[in-house]
This record gives sequence, C-alpha cells and structure tokens, in this order.
Amino acid sequence: EPKKRAIVNHRLAFNMASYYPSIGAYAVSPIFFDYPRTPAGLKKVNYVLSSFDKILEKQNSKFSAGDNLTIADFALVAATLSLEAIDFSFSDYKHVTKWYNTFKQECPELWSVAEEGMNVLRNFNINIPRFPHLDHPLNPVRK
Repeated sequence: EPKKRAIVNHRLAFNMASYYPSIGAYAVSPIFFDYPRTPAGLKKVNYVLSSFDKILEKQNSKFSAGDNLTIADFALVAATLSLEAIDFSFSDYKHVTKWYNTFKQECPELWSVAEEGMNVLRNFNINIPRFPHLDHPLNPVRK
C-alpha cells in the first residue's frame, strides 16, 4: 500500500526535519548543555506543534498516519514526551493532545516504556546534571 507508506514516511520526515529538532533544542538541550530556553526557541516549538496539529486535524484518524499505530507514532511520541517532561502545556493544540492521550490509553505497555524515559528526563530537568570533566567538541557543557 504505497499511499499508506508515503504517509508514514511523511510523518517520519516531519519529525526528523522539524518537530524533534525544534522540541529537542528547546526542551532537551538546555538540560544537558549550557543553553537557555529562549523566546525564539519557544516560538519554534509552538510553530511545529501548530503544524502537527493541522496535520492531525486533516488526517482525522486515531494515530498520526492512520487508524493503526505505526513507527511514525513512536518517533512523534518520543519528541512530544520531551515537552511533557519539562511541564510544557500543549493543551492549546487539541489534535496533538487527543493523539498523545490516545497513544497513552490505547498502548499502555508502550507508554509505560516511554514514560520511564520521560520521568528520567523530568528528573534531569529538575536536577540539572553537571559535567565538570567533559569537554564537548561542539556544545558548551555546564560545569
């Protein structure tokens, strides 16, 4: 079914090219590197959430690429849970919220695995790790 595969590939490409990079830079990078959360970063997060919300509205299905769970949902959930880990409210994006809650409710075993990672990230966000002996070649490290 080429059309279904194309939709899954689109969602994966959207996650790789826009969704996760924006969310990761805003939610995850400030935890591990000496980067602040900025208004510009927040604007990018809201932009990709708005884009994803429109995709889901147009798709009008249970999951991101149709009525069945696909690998695209795993990637998109991993990015979205990074926002939940920092207590970011994405409730303004009703289709994203519905999709995310559907994943949690309909895939409890998968969610329990994802939730463990989210809780680790949440703990790191509260108790920012320090890396005094690490010299990262590209990113400034919090000493």
